[in-house]
Amino acid sequence: MNNNTPPISVTRQKIIPGAKQYIQSKSPLFPYTLVFEDDSRTGLLYAVEMCKQKPSIIDAVRLYSCIPSQKILSYEIYFLWTLDGFKAACVIDSKYSMIFDFKSKYGFISPNTMGCFSQWTKHQSAWQAEAIVGFSDFLP
Repeated sequence: MNNNTPPISVTRQKIIPGAKQYIQSKSPLFPYTLVFEDDSRTGLLYAVEMCKQKPSIIDAVRLYSCIPSQKILSYEIYFLWTLDGFKAACVIDSKYSMIFDFKSKYGFISPNTMGCFSQWTKHQSAWQAEAIVGFSDFLP
């Protein structure tokens, strides 16, 4: 993807860590979906391939864990997709947490992200500044 191709924002929503939530954002062109889930203990992000028979989780990342004594704050979460529908980013309060490249089957985890439970890339991928090319000018 070149720098002249702006991403489109598919989803933007407030989240409160520790409050049960489920948000999904679909690729504009392909059967790929990002799913955010907070089960009241952990915030997880899933990369999902929506197959005809059954959706398949191809990668998962733990974004945060809730500590009962933590002060409850709300955050703004964005799911950004490139116009070609292959690359998606999860941004929480203007900080990139995860970028999935569905075409290359690769995930980039920011240093602030807690961990990866990968069934797809078979390894934890370190954050690289090049991952945000095409997304970096989007956020306000």
